[in-house]
Amino acid sequence: MSTFSSQIEKTAKVIKREPFAPDVFYNQDGDCIEFVFSPEAYYQKRLDEWVTLYLDLKTDELVGSMLKHVSRLKKMPFFLVTIQHGKVRLDHLFMATATLNNKKDASIIYQKLVEAAVTARAETKLVEV
Repeated sequence: MSTFSSQIEKTAKVIKREPFAPDVFYNQDGDCIEFVFSPEAYYQKRLDEWVTLYLDLKTDELVGSMLKHVSRLKKMPFFLVTIQHGKVRLDHLFMATATLNNKKDASIIYQKLVEAAVTARAETKLVEV
């Protein structure tokens, strides 16, 4: 083995991969919240006007989502989600958004999103609109 190859091997052993942690990101410019709770590679599939699902490329399991039109949601009269110190819990947002979709299949998926958000204790900062 060459010296260069052996150095790469030693370096690779030293570098420790950080354990995966669920991530929530509010994109003000895109007016959306991204939530990824599993490290798998994924593809996107639209659920409804509000949510795009992130599904595992190999298993089609839910690994995350994008919640769109956040500023529109916040302006709706029924929107009773508490925003404390500029932060909102994602499980509350998913429950509120689920009321806008009356399809049975969608309610099952929304329930999975709520459970993932509760497990991850997912919350994000929102700016006032």
